[in-house]
Amino acid sequence: MRKAETVISIVLGAVLLSAVLVLERQRQLAGSLNPDPASPGADPAPTGVADNQGDVTQGFERIRTYALGAYHADVYRASASQLDFAAAQLVIYDHADHPLLKLEGLESTKTPWTVLYDFRSHHGVETEGQGHHPSYLKDLSGDGKPDVIVGQFSGGERCCTTVTVVELGLESVRTVGRIGGLSGLPFEALELRKLDRRAKSGWQLVAHRRYGTPCGSPDDAADVPAVYTYSSEGQFVVETPRYTPYFEGVLRRNLARWARQDQRSIQLLSTLALDYAGLGREEESHRFVTANVSQFAPEITAAGVEPQTCTAYLETLADQLAGEARQGAAALRGSGRGGR
Repeated sequence: MRKAETVISIVLGAVLLSAVLVLERQRQLAGSLNPDPASPGADPAPTGVADNQGDVTQGFERIRTYALGAYHADVYRASASQLDFAAAQLVIYDHADHPLLKLEGLESTKTPWTVLYDFRSHHGVETEGQGHHPSYLKDLSGDGKPDVIVGQFSGGERCCTTVTVVELGLESVRTVGRIGGLSGLPFEALELRKLDRRAKSGWQLVAHRRYGTPCGSPDDAADVPAVYTYSSEGQFVVETPRYTPYFEGVLRRNLARWARQDQRSIQLLSTLALDYAGLGREEESHRFVTANVSQFAPEITAAGVEPQTCTAYLETLADQLAGEARQGAAALRGSGRGGR
């Protein structure tokens, strides 16, 4: 009973803290966004642009341009803004300069946040210097049409980044995937992988999200990946349970790191606990945490948290993730799609 009460107190405290942070971020951004701003933590929504909409960039200044074959994209930031972060938008145009799609977000004067993924650079981050010719187009879905990946900032302290996948057809463009809640600068938490054994299939997008716990600081947040793949409905959707071998490999690599004493940390402890859970193995997750949390007791206690509180929180989160993993696997079996 005491353990349950501790977990409930932690969850309630986390909810209240999240509400306070959202309200504070809204206060800081007041007056700098559009008249009807989205929640700072919300993903920027793609907007189709009608011919009669007029100048979609009124009140903005262009700061970047990307060549995209028959199309091009321009990035705009609110004009005369006195704040570091201000309203921004990326607009995709056709060859006749007709705007076709608009993505709204926030842009800094110091660091580019509204950017396109460069498929010729390390993790999509464009390399500066002579001789580098960026490539922003790649057929990710396997349907023969090129796609671009747009990274944008949607609010918070280094969180959150949203990535949007846009398909460029012969005469039109459309969004085929959006992944929100990614930490860090654009593309830091995104991987492109070929996880499907089918030779003609497209690419999978692996999104890494940070799960904060009371066990440590924000830097100690667990790394929890999710896999998005192109579905028969024409969208990138999360299908994490379909790629069990990939997640088993992640678990093995993290266990190999744990075997080295100098690699052990609260962050790795939490990550491994959730690695087990993501495979539906919550009992192993519980045993791993119980057996190893004591070695970090001084650090956890120094942060004002009891080690048993850390353990209870990780066990509850592991149970939640394991349940979601089993539900997802059952849904995939029911739809006729199995694991890879």
